[in-house]
This record gives sequence, C-alpha cells and structure tokens, in this order.
Amino acid sequence: MAAHDEVGSGSDRGASGFAGDGSGVGRRTVLAGAAWAVPVVSMMAVSPAFAASGGSLSLSSPGMRVQASGAVTVTAVKKGPTGQPVAGAPVSFSGPAGSSFSPASATTDGGGSAGSQFDLKTPWAKPGSTVTLSAISGADNAAGSFSVIGSNLAVAGMAYSVALAQSEAVFPSPVVNCLASSADSKTNPWWFMVLLEDGTVWTRGANIDGQLGDGTTKDRLQWGPVPGISGVKQIAASAATPYVLLADGSVKAWGYNAHGELGDGTTTTRLTPDFVSGLTSGVTQIAGGAGHAFALMSDGSVRAWGYNTTGQVGDGSATSRLTPVQVVGLTSGVTQVAASGFSSYALLSDGSVRAWGYNNDGELGDGTQTERRTPVQVSGLTAGVTQIATQAFTAHALMSDGSVKGWGYSGKGEVGDGSTATLRLTPVALPGLTSGVKQLGGGVSNGFALMTDGSLKAWGVNDQGQLGDGTTTDQPTPIDITLPAGQVVKQLARCGTYKTAMLMLAENPLTVSTPKLQVAAAGAVAVTAVLKDLSGRPVQGASVSFSGPAGSSFSSVSATTDASGAASTQLDLKTPWAKPGSSVTVGAKSSTRSASAVATVLGSNLVAAGQAYSSSVAQSELVFPSPVVDATSGGADSQANPSWSLVLLEDGTVWSKGGNPVGQLGDGSTTDRPTWAPVAGLSGVTQIADASRSGFALLSDGSVKAWGYNGNGELGDGTQNDRYTPVQVTGLTSGVTQLAAGAGQVYALLSDGSVRAWGYNSEGQLGNGTVLQDSYVPVQVSGLTSGVTQVAAGGFTGYAVMKDGSLRAWGYNRDGEVGDGTTTNRPTPVQVSGLGSAVTQVAAQSFNAFALLADGSVHGWGYSGSGELGSGSAGVAPTSPVQVVGLTSGVTQIAAGFQSGYALLSDGSVKAWGRNVQGQIGDGTTTDRPSPVAVRLPAGQTVKRLATTSCGSRTALIVMKTN
Repeated sequence: MAAHDEVGSGSDRGASGFAGDGSGVGRRTVLAGAAWAVPVVSMMAVSPAFAASGGSLSLSSPGMRVQASGAVTVTAVKKGPTGQPVAGAPVSFSGPAGSSFSPASATTDGGGSAGSQFDLKTPWAKPGSTVTLSAISGADNAAGSFSVIGSNLAVAGMAYSVALAQSEAVFPSPVVNCLASSADSKTNPWWFMVLLEDGTVWTRGANIDGQLGDGTTKDRLQWGPVPGISGVKQIAASAATPYVLLADGSVKAWGYNAHGELGDGTTTTRLTPDFVSGLTSGVTQIAGGAGHAFALMSDGSVRAWGYNTTGQVGDGSATSRLTPVQVVGLTSGVTQVAASGFSSYALLSDGSVRAWGYNNDGELGDGTQTERRTPVQVSGLTAGVTQIATQAFTAHALMSDGSVKGWGYSGKGEVGDGSTATLRLTPVALPGLTSGVKQLGGGVSNGFALMTDGSLKAWGVNDQGQLGDGTTTDQPTPIDITLPAGQVVKQLARCGTYKTAMLMLAENPLTVSTPKLQVAAAGAVAVTAVLKDLSGRPVQGASVSFSGPAGSSFSSVSATTDASGAASTQLDLKTPWAKPGSSVTVGAKSSTRSASAVATVLGSNLVAAGQAYSSSVAQSELVFPSPVVDATSGGADSQANPSWSLVLLEDGTVWSKGGNPVGQLGDGSTTDRPTWAPVAGLSGVTQIADASRSGFALLSDGSVKAWGYNGNGELGDGTQNDRYTPVQVTGLTSGVTQLAAGAGQVYALLSDGSVRAWGYNSEGQLGNGTVLQDSYVPVQVSGLTSGVTQVAAGGFTGYAVMKDGSLRAWGYNRDGEVGDGTTTNRPTPVQVSGLGSAVTQVAAQSFNAFALLADGSVHGWGYSGSGELGSGSAGVAPTSPVQVVGLTSGVTQIAAGFQSGYALLSDGSVKAWGRNVQGQIGDGTTTDRPSPVAVRLPAGQTVKRLATTSCGSRTALIVMKTN
C-alpha cells in the first residue's frame, strides 16, 4: 500500500498535480387605444414674499402656468404697506437657467403691475412639472411656483407632418395613452384622444357622433378635457365610440351607437360618458375594433359587445350585441385582448394566441380564410407570445425572444415581411425584427417596433406620412425612424392610431443607480442619485430621499446634491440568501421628481468548508450575478500548485479565483487572484471540470474548451503549451455530453455513448491500452464505443457507468482503485466486481472510488489511509467494493474530493467522511472521519445538489436551492 498524503509531489506522478360594415364604418376602418406609462405629476404653488418695507410683491401668470416653450405673460404686482398699488417702481424678473424674460425688467403702472413675457425655452419639459420664477422690486421680492404646460407626445401623419415632431404643447400632465380615429370618409373624419397621467382624458377633432364627449356634436380643433371624467387608467375606441377604463374597474363609453357599441342596451348615441352595462367593476383592460369592443376581467375572462356581422364578438353568433356577453371559451387565463377591423384576438397566460371573427384576408392566422365565430388557435403561436398588436386587417405577435411575427392582409407591406399584394394565412417572421424588440404598436395599415436599445422601426402604408420617416413612401419591411433630437421613446400605442404615428416620449431629470446596477445581497453598496435641471445641468443643494425593498436599510435615507448634482448613500439589502441575479428596485425622490432603478442582486447559493474557508460550512462570497449550478476546486498539493476554484453560473458563464501560476484562472495572466471573476470568453457553458491545474468547460453546442497547465497534453490541443485563456480541444467541437478530469487525464462522454481521453498516461489511465504514452489529443478509450452514461476520474484512474448499470474502471490500481479485486494496473477498462448492474453514479477521490446504487446505498473501494472509504476504519485498501457505513439507502447523489467523500440524502441532509485536516468534512472540526457524519448546513437553507468538486479538492462545495 502506498502513502498518498499528497498527489503529484513524487516523481512517479509526473509533472501533473491535482488538483382587427357599413353605417359610416368603412371596411378598412379601425380605431383602438393604447396604454402607456409616464412619470409622476408635479403640483404647483405660489405665495408672495413680504419685504421688510411693509409692502408686498406678488408674481403670477394665467392659471399659474407657463408654456414649456413660447411666451407667456408673467405679472408682478407691487403694493404698499396699506395695500395700495405702487406705481413707477422698477421690477426685475428671473427664472431657471436658460429661460428668458422680455423685458428682463419693467416699471409698474397705475395698478402696481409690471409685466414681462417669459419663455422657458425647454420644449420637452415634463408637463405638470414646476419651475420657480422670481421678481425683485427694491426691498420687496417674490417667488412663485408655476406648473409647466407641455407635451411628451410625438406625432406624424394625418393632421400633422410626415416627420415625427412634438404635438401641441397644451397638456398639464404627461400623456400616458393616446389614439387617433379613422379618416376614410366625410362621415367618419379624424379625431384624437389622449389620457393624461392625472387621470383626465382630452380630445380634439371631428365630433359628428359626439365622440369628443363634451356634450355637443360640434367639431373642435383644439385639445380640451372630456367633462366629468377622472381616475381613468386606460382608453380605447371603436371608430367613433370612445371607451375609458376607470381606476375602480368600471368602463364608460360615449359617441356612436348604431350597433350597440356603447354596450348600454340601446342604439342611442351618447354625447357624454355613461357606464357600459354590467361593467361597473373588475375590468383590467379594454380594446376596440371597427364597431365592437372588449373588456378583459380580473378573473381572466373576456366580455364583448357591439357590431357582430362576422362573428367578431366571439359568442358563436353573427348577431350584434347591445350589452356585453361572454366570449366563448375565454372564461379564464387571458392576459391581453386586442381587436383589428372585424377580427379579435386574445393572448393567454401560456403565451398562446386565439383569434376569431373576419378572416377573408387570413386575419386569424389559422391557415384558412374561413370566418370564425368563436376563438381558434393562431397557427404556430402556441407559446412564447408576450404581446399582440393589430392593424385593420393584419396582426403581429411579439415573441419572448424579442422577435416579431405577422399575418393577414399585406397589400402594401402591412405584414412587414417584404410582401405586397399578398395574404399571409399563418404567422411569418419579419426581417430585421428577429430579436431585440421591446414593444409593438400599430395603425390602420402600418406597424411600429420599439427596440430594447431605444430605437424605433416602422413598416407598412405611409400615404399620410404616418410612419414618421419624412416621406409618404410605403415600406414593406421595417425601417429605422428618426426621433426628435435628444428624445427617447417610452412606449408605443398598443393598437389603432389610424393614419397618425403617436409616440410617448419620456425624459427624467432625476436618475438613481448603483455601481454597474448591481447590489450585494448583504453588505453596504453605494447608491447615487443625480439631479439635473430641464436643460441638463447639475442641480446643487437639492434634498434627495432614498427608498429600497422592505427590510433593507440606508446609511442615510436622505442626502443633498453636490456640485455635480449627485447625492449618495449606502444601501444594505440585508438578505444574504437572496437569489443571485434576482432584481430589486432602488428609488430616489427630490421634490416632485422621482426615479427608480432595477439592480441585479449579487449573491451566492454556494456553501463551502475546508481549504480557503473554515471548518464550518458557510456561504461563499456574495459576488455572483446568477445562481451557482456547479463548482470545483483543485490544486493545493504544493507551493507550485496552489488552491484554485471554478464555479459555473446559471447564465452559462464560468468564474474563477485562487492560484494562477500556469493560467488556470483563464484570465489571460499568471497572476494569483483571491477574488472571483469570469473566465475570459466563456459563455453558454453547461459543465465544468478541473485537472489539478487545468480548467475545462463543456459548451451548449457540445464542444469542449480548456485552459491552464498543459505539460502532459491535458488541454488536448495537440501541444504541451500552457494556455492562459480557453482554447478548443481538438476534435471535440460537438457531441460531448459530459466531462471528467483527474490528476492530468481528462475524459469526454459523447452523445453516442463512447468515451474519449487525453493527457497524462503514466499508469494507463487513458484506457487505450498504452502506458507512459501521454496523448495531446483525445483518443478512444478501448471498449467504450457505446453504452456509457457517466464518466468519472480519480487521481490516475478512470471510471465509466454503463447503460446496463455495470461499472468499468481502468488505470492506476496499486491500492485497488480499479475495484476488480487486484492491485494490477489496467490500461483498458475492466469490470468493477461485486456491483452487478445496479450502479447509477460513480465518484472518485484521489486513490479510491464510490458507487451509488439503485437502492440508494453507497459502496467504496481503494485506499483508506485516513478513513477515506467511510467504512469505519483507516489504514485499509479493499480491492473490491465495500459498504460505506450507514449509507445503505436514501442516498440521491455522491461526490468526492481529494481524500473525502460526500453523500446527499433524500431528506436533504448531507453526510461526509474521510480526511478532514482542512475542515473539508464541514462538521466544524478538523478531525478525520472514517465513518459518515452529518455536515452542518446553514440554518433554513436547502441543498440542491453536491458540487462536482474534483479528486484534488480539499474543499466541500455544496449548491443550495435559491430563494
């Protein structure tokens, strides 16, 4: 029996170590609404300031409002101590940086008034935000808070120009939703509606059917609020019939009602809003087509009413409905409803799409042109859809991978796949929109895509310039659209802006962030808010308050901005076991401005004990941006072979830390690094392994990469050159399903069940029938050309679990590592004795191995100088398998390190045995354990799996379930 305190330190070990009719509704007429979201409304206030003279000075404007851009009269009024007007007094005016007064100073008249024209000169200032204006007259001064009137809406097309530009700057609150009606005949001319963040609804345009909601049928070109409406959460329309969803879940409607569009049980036109019958609560979303409408209920069911000649209501009939009825089959599970001209759509919680109604142009996407009076499945959209957007006779689906599919009528490129004069009866992909799409929008015959990078694309009919590209040329495929300078798109109209592009733009002068938008699960991290004025200049001296998740704390909940506009604090999330890669929201508020940022949690679901850690199992460093799925640790048998570790994250990246004399950290250097960092150039990794001082990664395409020490050909690239970054293993560009590595040899299990080996071969551990002939490229392991389900590696011994449940072993056998009852080295695989056909997993230490059997028991064989076999004694070396004490059933996984073994039991507990000089058993001691003992796991946490580790590891690594 040989002594094996250290592996790779003797000359006999070589240089390696371990380690969408009639009556005014045209065939191609559609109107629907959109739901957008914008920042919080600011309120205004003003008060005169009284001076020591005993007089007063006040400052005002009409309605205490100012335009975001353009002149507004600001008036200062000076009075004496008894309240009498003061004439002939000079008054000077001032405002925010970049604004102007004309004149900057004026003299009071007989009424004590002095006026000036104020221009804020910030056309995109947030509607509803406030600015402070000041006036001084002698010893008297005044300051007033004025509310900004503006617009965050960009428009192009019908009633506007062919290039995107800001709409009328008349809104006292940000626009959060907008729509435009049809304009295809004199009896159904254009009109517009917007929803403001303050819950009011504004309209303008044609009003023949009372659609402006102001109690008249008189057209109005100027924007104005719909009387009596507040607390609105969403708007929609069906041609000349508007709908509003209120905060209490009720729905109101007004306007055209020839076919029951109002859903009030009549066909009487209404000039002011009234409730839709039966929809007084519980509605979460509304949508409108060319005469029919829908309500999505909180229970996931759908109600419909209105025009129904082609089954678009979805109740199985072609009878128009004057009050809401249940859509057949949609009693639950619906997350979005949408409507095109005479067709209807529902997105379900499973990501599938249903459609019904008019189908002459393939609008339903079911591969036919057959009208459907109840919902049917859209072909190919059985999962993965996140949003539906509609045109008049065309529909689109946004997929979870950011791609877009379209179907239906494509006479002038409406589908966007390059086709014209074509019908698409089933969904097709849109070129240029195969990924990166965040949201879809649609007009009557055109579509929009908002990309994740903030850019905008559009396609389809452009006769009114509704694409916003500065032309009136139709576009059959998506093109880039230029936005107003310095602006970004917040959201698009979800459906139906007819022949006008209407985009909500957003700009927030307050931002909040953390370094790299990350935050540790526990421990302090800097949070910084930056405040700028409407011209983008830093604001100094402003108070900023911070907010975070429940249970978290800030070192200071408020701070004052410095000269750069920044205010900082320290956040402690106080949730050490938070899931790595999960998200938390950090907020900041300054006066009426608020901001939030979503930060990724850096944490760890890996626990460790032993070398580089303590003898008690504890959570590893909180540094990972994704959950750990596996880990391995190697080295530490000499100063030249120091401890180092690898972890594989759920996001497919590999991280390393520790000793790095031969580039095993894979960061392009040979500098040791005590902190975790990603291995350069690796992504899509599904498994990791280490061979003492070499790292290996199995990629999702079945290829293998390696890095680090290569003195014995461990990297399999045909050389003996060390590699400081990952390189391709020769011949293994696909088809690999599993890796295992020993003290210098590596095994790859292929999809056909065969095994390849390469690297160090001092003892026949490559299994190809040779000894002392290292291989710098993978070779076939003799006899293992099929049928293998798992491979494992000991120090200088290889193992293979066969499909029939038997176990093969080969290589070094001086202490019975092969388990064939002898101590004879085996250069080709032989049967491990006594295990029959019940093996489900094999794991190996340096000079021994363990088999997990189908009955949940564990057996071991080989060297046991310090109780490594867990058989209850030390100083033995059984050459065939023996029972590990106490592990006769209930084991679900095994793992092994340098001279220690681990077993995960069905009750979630872990037991360990063997060498414990570094505390790698995890029982809080450094006492060797010849029989399994309980590993002391962190309270309240649950084991997911044992890490793979390696036969050179002196560290217990356990992957925990994430919270």
